[in-house]
Amino acid sequence: MEKAAQDTIERWNDLLEILLSRASRETKLVSITLRSRKVYIGLVTRTINPMYDRKYIQLLPIKSGYRDSTSFKLNLAVDYAAVYAKIIRQELEMIKTGVTDFDIVIPVSEIQSINLFDPTAYAEFNPATK
Repeated sequence: MEKAAQDTIERWNDLLEILLSRASRETKLVSITLRSRKVYIGLVTRTINPMYDRKYIQLLPIKSGYRDSTSFKLNLAVDYAAVYAKIIRQELEMIKTGVTDFDIVIPVSEIQSINLFDPTAYAEFNPATK
């Protein structure tokens, strides 16, 4: 099924689906900026079913924040990874489920932009965040 889905995506030449498929296949982070300027950085947790138009993107957030209203500079405010690490090590007994319970669903209609996100490259371009 995965090969058939990949072939369909390539045939459609749908750039969003190509990017999401690559991110999923290669376990790469994506950065999604919403119309509200909210930003989520995370892993794509559900790929496309070629039978249906994509209306949503499902993501496991690793970081989130917002873009400044004037400069559009990315401000990362929440680091989910530290909490996930505690859950995995079972340090948080109040959480009886797993990390995947933090998946979020984002309507495609709310997305302003989406790109692959490399934390190392981000740090190089933004030395103050190191």
